[in-house]
Amino acid sequence: MEDVIVEALLCNEREAQILAARELGKLATKLRQKLAERGIISRLVTMLRTQDYEAIEAALCYALSSFSQNKILIANSGAIPVLLEIIQCQKESLIDLAAATLLVLSSCSANKLAIAAYGAISILVGFLNFQLVEERGFQNLSVQAKLDIISTFHNLSTYPQIIPSIVSSGMVKAMLQLMYEFGKQSEMIEKARALLEKMVSSSEIALKKVVETASLIIHFLVMAIEEGTPLCKEHAAATLLVMCQSCRDRCKSKDWLKNFGVAKRQREEGEECWFSSVSTIFVPLKKDSIRFNPFFVGLQLGLTPISSFPINCP
Repeated sequence: MEDVIVEALLCNEREAQILAARELGKLATKLRQKLAERGIISRLVTMLRTQDYEAIEAALCYALSSFSQNKILIANSGAIPVLLEIIQCQKESLIDLAAATLLVLSSCSANKLAIAAYGAISILVGFLNFQLVEERGFQNLSVQAKLDIISTFHNLSTYPQIIPSIVSSGMVKAMLQLMYEFGKQSEMIEKARALLEKMVSSSEIALKKVVETASLIIHFLVMAIEEGTPLCKEHAAATLLVMCQSCRDRCKSKDWLKNFGVAKRQREEGEECWFSSVSTIFVPLKKDSIRFNPFFVGLQLGLTPISSFPINCP
């Protein structure tokens, strides 16, 4: 059976290649691995270079998706630039498949720098930025494709040297747009806020860019703390904390937070107290983590000594 598939893929008959690619997905993992060693992956990548949507779909959906153990080989066979071309086509089903395949390839450490080197960052950010989508004439992506792209950025951002390229390509603005578009409690927002936290925690360049748009960023982060999912609250809290810890002008940072409702100063019975959304929201998230303890966060914000927090904080 495997000999028939290999012969069909290596021939120049369109129908035979498509049928062979579809049959690949039905084979056992060990058998697919044996076929990979016989050079069929490069042939599948060649199928991606055609203008035949059916052939591309067969190669992506049934064949290359079955070779997740061969990420380096797929990338070395020239798949990355071809996938980026497919992502920019006008057929939604192919865009979804290409984005999913690129996500799989980006999970391999050996492929991350190569993906960035082929210009993937600018292209992918362009699909998340409404203005760039319009300027470049890109197809509006499905929600799943956008999720896969954000997940790809999560994978790429594990290499700190890639983060500056992500930031300079307009990712911060793109994430703000996503936060506005998808509301407070969607999977998209959770992934976007997690990526924002990862970037500001790993890169001074990313932190500086976020601080430049602090009024908007803080607005969305506070909204997440007040109304988001538990995971959104956690990422938003951590991002605010990094901003306050790293900002040289801590007083200015503190004023930003006050202006956007993170903390209010109240006077009760002659004693000054700071009441913060931190005190009611952060604790239920991770009671065992000092990072989310309201007293610790209060100190980081420079709001008040620990003893001044109201004793009825949860």
